[in-house]
Amino acid sequence: MKKRQYNKVKENFLSEEELMVVQLFRTCDKVWFTKHGFESRGEALSYGSILGEIKVVELTGSDVYSSKKGKVEVSAFRCNKEVANND
Repeated sequence: MKKRQYNKVKENFLSEEELMVVQLFRTCDKVWFTKHGFESRGEALSYGSILGEIKVVELTGSDVYSSKKGKVEVSAFRCNKEVANND
């Protein structure tokens, strides 16, 4: 991206962090966006299926809802059971 274009985009739409993500995305092999702490299954399903067909993995203390498209993957994590604290 040319400096002039970069400045125009920066001024109108994107924060410094967002621009950094775009620059990294262009040069990386894969990106993975995650979000933790969903309280409802519906919210986790909605976030996890943002890219299309969803894959659900049930783990001991949580469920993971994921989808992929190209080099982008997104996952939502929802705690589904009370996990004992052994401190």
